Amino acid sequence: MKRTINSIDRTDSKLRWIDPSGNLSDLLLLSSVLAAAQKQGIGPFGLRRFNHVSAIFGSHPAVAQIADFTGDMPMSAIPAAIPSKVRAFDTIAGLIGLKTGTPENIEIFPPEGTFETLKYFNLEKGPVFICSGRDYPGTFWDSAMWAELAAIITKKTGKIPVQSGSNNDPVIPGALDLRGRPTIMQLFALIKEYASAVVCMDSYFVQAAKWADKPAVVIWGSDMFGSKSYPEHANITAVSGEQGINVTADKVFEQLSANSGTK
Repeated sequence: MKRTINSIDRTDSKLRWIDPSGNLSDLLLLSSVLAAAQKQGIGPFGLRRFNHVSAIFGSHPAVAQIADFTGDMPMSAIPAAIPSKVRAFDTIAGLIGLKTGTPENIEIFPPEGTFETLKYFNLEKGPVFICSGRDYPGTFWDSAMWAELAAIITKKTGKIPVQSGSNNDPVIPGALDLRGRPTIMQLFALIKEYASAVVCMDSYFVQAAKWADKPAVVIWGSDMFGSKSYPEHANITAVSGEQGINVTADKVFEQLSANSGTK
């Protein structure tokens, strides 16, 4: 398939065009939906350029064109706010026209050569990847809680955890800082190749862990739990009350150990 990802003056009207809004987890779900659509004979697709779209869809087999639009083009718009009571995957699948009951598999397509670049990060296999960033406002762990978890992971496993995510996320003391260094696709590949498990908030790391088939502990502070969680993960809802946040670092490591065999 001929692919165009640069800014152009004309879009291909034969494609099914999508306006991809939402956060990174929504884009990963869209990636998965488009892969399923291609298998059902739907597509090919064009995408409006948006945050991270070129990085995530540049090598996607169902996407023929990514463009800045210079005129009106009929597009299916992925909603910026997906209802929390329904599966986000099903919401996006319905907009694209997938058959009811399409399996919710996560499909991510790192560009050719991505895995070969991972050696430059000098990681050993087996660390827990942790990410304090999150997609939604609400209850969250503070830096002290993450630092306590990092210390417990290091003591119990003998391996320093790897912090990944955005440069905007606060540094977690006691973790190896990879914030902002890998590309998005390198980050997914690093998790697949090196991580023993993932601990994260309600963010795109949930989908990344599922794609990489890694055990995960997910600390949820939003009502998107039922929309974007997976039963194979250890899902914990954080609630802030008079006694503070109910989720402690010890509790998270306990779930991590039970879910991944990490001791």
